[in-house]
Amino acid sequence: MVARRLWSDCLGHRPEAVDLARATFGDDHLLLGSDYPVPMGLDDPAEATAHLSADLRRRTAANAERLLDPVDATSP
Repeated sequence: MVARRLWSDCLGHRPEAVDLARATFGDDHLLLGSDYPVPMGLDDPAEATAHLSADLRRRTAANAERLLDPVDATSP
């Protein structure tokens, strides 16, 4: 599936949008992002993922490390 080769930002203003990204891309392809320096209406971007489990929020950080690590053979 092509979507599995893509990554998604799980920063959304609606829980439904984040849930759709999870269903489409998978938890292992979610990243926490921000629109910095553009104001996006949230003081803390992590607020947008408050409905997600603490474990999933930790994994989004690990996903970023995996995506950006050039020696990680599991990255696309």
